[in-house]
Amino acid sequence: MRLATMQCAGNRRAHLQDVEKTSGDPWDVGAIGNAAWTGVALCDVLAAAGIQDGASFVGTTGADDVDVDGETAPFGASISIAKALEPDVLIAWGMNGEVLAPEHGAPLRLVVPGYAGVRSAKWLTRIEVRDRPSDAPIQAKDYKLFPVCGRS
Repeated sequence: MRLATMQCAGNRRAHLQDVEKTSGDPWDVGAIGNAAWTGVALCDVLAAAGIQDGASFVGTTGADDVDVDGETAPFGASISIAKALEPDVLIAWGMNGEVLAPEHGAPLRLVVPGYAGVRSAKWLTRIEVRDRPSDAPIQAKDYKLFPVCGRS
């Protein structure tokens, strides 16, 4: 088992709304938790499958559909290959000594310690080694807020 703290990227989004309008539910505080995860290290699975030259990202797809700006698509996200090869990134089937429950992503979910919870995809249906980040709408369009100086 590996302990990990997971926080929703929307934690305190209600307070961010005071600065600028953002999409997503206006969460207050408390979208954070600790758990002991049971699973296999993603790096071990990738080593067994083989990683081709030029691989820069690992993309995941979940069984759930998400709506981003009126576009419905399967949930998808990605992490860098460097992060994916860290031994604490897991494909988990257990949580806190029990079989992973459906609401927590059963039968399998990714657990990416140190990253926003949105990168820890639930209900995994696909893991793909890629040369670019996921082009899934939630990765490409959401969870980005640029400072005024970075806007065009």
